[in-house]
Amino acid sequence: MARIGFTVRGVAGAIARLRSLPDRAQQASVAAMHGIVTRAEGHLKRAHFTGTREDRGIFRGGGSGNTLAVRRGYARASITSQVLTSGRSIMGVVGSPLFYVRVLEEGATITPKQARFLTIPTIFTDRYSYILRGFSTKGRGPNTSRLFRTFFATSKRGNLFLFSAPTRRGGQPVPLFILKRSVTIRPRRMFASTIEYMRPIAVAEFNRAITGAINASEK
Repeated sequence: MARIGFTVRGVAGAIARLRSLPDRAQQASVAAMHGIVTRAEGHLKRAHFTGTREDRGIFRGGGSGNTLAVRRGYARASITSQVLTSGRSIMGVVGSPLFYVRVLEEGATITPKQARFLTIPTIFTDRYSYILRGFSTKGRGPNTSRLFRTFFATSKRGNLFLFSAPTRRGGQPVPLFILKRSVTIRPRRMFASTIEYMRPIAVAEFNRAITGAINASEK
């Protein structure tokens, strides 16, 4: 009888390597996710939380477009990233625990809970902070300081202001706050913009990670 025989060697080793593929893919994907969220955090801070303040008249500017101006940097510093795993599931998170960061992202209408008015600072508020020590925002607005005279006045447009009276002869009153019953914050969509920016990058990184895991299993 004539016959041809085929012998395949190394099947057991190949199967063993393929069995390790899920673990290799998991490890590679977790590493890729760490890189992705770190890059997303950096992009979010650089692109949307490093703007310069463009004051508008007596009011502080908040930046332009969806880029926030930096005042003290608390919002930017609050943004962190982390990677969470559960079984084979991997989730990357970039976020901030601060409520007002969510307000800036999604927009909101803000009203006072106890006071009659919101007190919105002007560009002079920090400069005259010594006048504001001991002020309370309950009631109509900041109470009159015991050391410095303050008063309320309405502008020609009907806006209510808290002024500091002149501290020297010939000086001018200084507007410290405008009082509003509500303020509407437009949505900035900074996080949404970062997601769109990172989407193709994330796809490429995960493709690279899985391809590397497969190639490693074949060796």
